Amino acid sequence: TLAFTYPGLHEEIPEEVAEVRLMEDQLTVLLPTGHPLARRRAVHLADLAEERWIAGCPRCRANLLHECAELGFVPDIRFATDDNLVVQSLVAQGLGVAMMPALVLPSLSLSRVCGRALQPAARRHIAAYVYRDHLRIPATAVVLDALKQVAGNRVGC
Repeated sequence: TLAFTYPGLHEEIPEEVAEVRLMEDQLTVLLPTGHPLARRRAVHLADLAEERWIAGCPRCRANLLHECAELGFVPDIRFATDDNLVVQSLVAQGLGVAMMPALVLPSLSLSRVCGRALQPAARRHIAAYVYRDHLRIPATAVVLDALKQVAGNRVGC
């Protein structure tokens, strides 16, 4: 299984499962292109404290709440969806801003949306989760090696 976790949120992994870390994916903020902060290369999360927010899946929403709490504010979440195109559409309409992983940026399909790096930098970890007993299976090793190679080519996300 491929999955992501956030460093600030503790998640238990069953003892019989091995976590094979593949990469880190930097989080970004999606803004409407006309937003005053859209001209910056990076945006301080604290500068978005008064914005309306669009949250993602429950795990992403929990991370958004955690990251904002670390900076002393509670985001005003107006919408929540795990559909990236819907998030982009809501941002494009000026209905809020959103925290999104950098891996999503190449799929931005609306010209009225831009992605900017967050400061302080926030990341999520992407890993493969495999039953420990399956690590000895040659086919599993081949798949894990291929995943590591692809993830290694994505350095900088």
